[in-house]
Amino acid sequence: MQILLKRKIGGYILKNFRRIAYVVVIIIIVILSYLIYSNANSGEEDLKDKAVSEFRYFESKLVDLLNTMNNIEFRNYKIFTDELSKETTEKVAEGTSSETPSEKGQSEGGKTESSAEETEDSKKYELELKGVLTSKEEIDWDNIKSQVEILYASIPAMTIDLYQLNVNQEYILEFNRSYDQLAIAVKNEDKEKTLENLTNVYSNLQKILTSFNIDNLYNTLVETKVEIFRAYSKLDGGNWEEIGNDVKRAIEVYSKLLTDTSINENNQYVVSKCYIMLNELQSAVEIEDIEIFLIKYKNLLEEIQNV
Repeated sequence: MQILLKRKIGGYILKNFRRIAYVVVIIIIVILSYLIYSNANSGEEDLKDKAVSEFRYFESKLVDLLNTMNNIEFRNYKIFTDELSKETTEKVAEGTSSETPSEKGQSEGGKTESSAEETEDSKKYELELKGVLTSKEEIDWDNIKSQVEILYASIPAMTIDLYQLNVNQEYILEFNRSYDQLAIAVKNEDKEKTLENLTNVYSNLQKILTSFNIDNLYNTLVETKVEIFRAYSKLDGGNWEEIGNDVKRAIEVYSKLLTDTSINENNQYVVSKCYIMLNELQSAVEIEDIEIFLIKYKNLLEEIQNV
């Protein structure tokens, strides 16, 4: 009887032990699965953040290149230096000293000559007004060629990241092809083709952006700028009807932000201001004046940066 009882107790304990072991194994599997999933998600999010940073960098550089084609700068003043001549420097030095040359030489231990030599490298700094109507500079093709070539170096790493994030392969290939066409146009110093291809590259970059689940505000701003750049790139061709249609599409795309409740109150003011400026751009199309269009284009892009 005792033996039978011991066997029953032993069997019960063994059975419960197996159940506990089974539950423990299940818990371990669940925990490991969660950790693997979490790490995978974390790695994907890090890669996504990296790709978005690369995108923002490339996008800003394309905007700079587009503006450079018409010598547009987002600051109204440009600081430049002008070396003062030795004669001017000496006169300034004499005018600011009450000592005679001999007294000055004695007080400085006979170092009058060396002091004059040191002032030869003096420079004056001035602010030069820089605007659309006052711009007379030619296109700096050497600078543009350098910038386009430098950007080539960042494309391979960005392409790898985009493939890993399962971005539409055709979008990536089209972006790379359009950049090659841009480089050819820049090499040939063809302004109209360069503007056209810059816009194509920017447009293809915007398609890639649709693959990321980032804030709707930035996505809409980039999509709006695609249409603005299309209009901007056609100015030299003089087809104001097409330019007007591009601006109208920009207004249609941008108007989605006016009813976007996710935009905070401070940003909403700037969003509304940019909407008014977009319509002002349309008025420049109606009078068919390139310089007026460029002024309003410049002011609009500056303000969009504040959204």
